[in-house]
Amino acid sequence: MRKNLAIATMTHDGYGGADLMREALSVLSSKGYHLYIADGGSSEGFIKDIKKMSKYVIEVKGGLTNQHKGVISLASDNASHILYTEPDKLNWFKSENFEKAVEEYYASDYDFAAVSRTIKVMDSFPKHQQKTEKAMNEIISQITKVDGDFIYGPKIFNNCVGGLIKEIPEGVGDFGFGGLMFLISKAYKNGFNIGTIPYASACPQKQRGEDNADYRKKQLEGNVKGFGLGL
Repeated sequence: MRKNLAIATMTHDGYGGADLMREALSVLSSKGYHLYIADGGSSEGFIKDIKKMSKYVIEVKGGLTNQHKGVISLASDNASHILYTEPDKLNWFKSENFEKAVEEYYASDYDFAAVSRTIKVMDSFPKHQQKTEKAMNEIISQITKVDGDFIYGPKIFNNCVGGLIKEIPEGVGDFGFGGLMFLISKAYKNGFNIGTIPYASACPQKQRGEDNADYRKKQLEGNVKGFGLGL
């Protein structure tokens, strides 16, 4: 365990999967790191539950981008290094890949590192998801000249990089997970060392049948917007 590392995540029981999030957050809270959570408007009961797992829970309205901005800002103000993750990566939290990724980050000279999928692991994800996420990875690679998978989810970075998320302009609206892409391009623009590290986990069996092309297209649009805003 690294005492100068904090975990940042976000929740909203209205998106579904409340029981999965409770279990996943319970696993995260047991790892010994400070856990920061930005909730986007969950029920009173759900918020009460997650406050049992973390004393660092903030309520943030306005969508995912605001949640990311709020929780990463807060964690960066209070820790030297931050591991951001979505709250549904239960299999990854339970696996040895979690601590292996943390150790790989600390052994590297990266200021920002995205946990990355191998070709084999990427192939376990739904086809529409692969298509749009590979497209986003190609955009990132073309600009930064860094190859790899930046879209899997978990990202580890120092608080100087994390603090850059505060520069998301006011009034640009919600662009989903694009706030994380903003952080990547802003870190690159400011001369920080960015890269990828292995140890992503395969897609859970229950999620492999997803066939939601419209959602993935919207996600890609948000990611492109966020990445562009950071340049």
